[in-house]
Amino acid sequence: MSAKQFMPDQKITHADYALLLVRALGLSGAGENSFLNVAQDDYFYGELMTANKLGIVNGQADGRFQPKQSISRQEMFVITARALRAAGLWNSMPETSGAVSAVASVPAASRAVSATASVPAASRAFSGAAFAPAASGAVSAAASVPAASGAVSAVASVPAASFSDQNHIALYAAEDIAAPAAAGYLQGDTRQQLNPTAYSTRAEAAVLLYRILGLE
Repeated sequence: MSAKQFMPDQKITHADYALLLVRALGLSGAGENSFLNVAQDDYFYGELMTANKLGIVNGQADGRFQPKQSISRQEMFVITARALRAAGLWNSMPETSGAVSAVASVPAASRAVSATASVPAASRAFSGAAFAPAASGAVSAAASVPAASGAVSAVASVPAASFSDQNHIALYAAEDIAAPAAAGYLQGDTRQQLNPTAYSTRAEAAVLLYRILGLE
């Protein structure tokens, strides 16, 4: 990542997406730090505290957040839905019952986005260290999502025949995926798959932010 390189195919982290989402929607109201592994000098600290105070992101049972862990597509969708409700831009979106410590996703087809010039409306959110490289090494996600986050067939939760892999959408994410999918903000790839458990890329995050900014 550099001033002239966007690296669209690189995975985006929990902290980076939370930072971009808070900036893009103009959210404010930072609270006290409740995460054991987040420091005040972290570049994403202010935005992450805002997201936490507004209920957009939550920590794990052990008090940690895993900010440098890559974010899954369905995690990104869930916190995006929460952020839209917090911003008052989509009050009709249903609340979800389970906690998720970080984020969800965007259509695989969006990987065609190759630069910030392709997403001008969202460009103000992409600055500085917002795209610091994710930490390497696998991190268990078991504590990040509810125990009941197994696959759900969700014919009633997600529009029928929307995605060919909708049975892979976790129970905690089904409702927060249904509303934006019905509105056209979430789209499948060429095989009509959402790929909910795949990690999201920077390009996918940029495309989602560009779409939701159209609500303003």
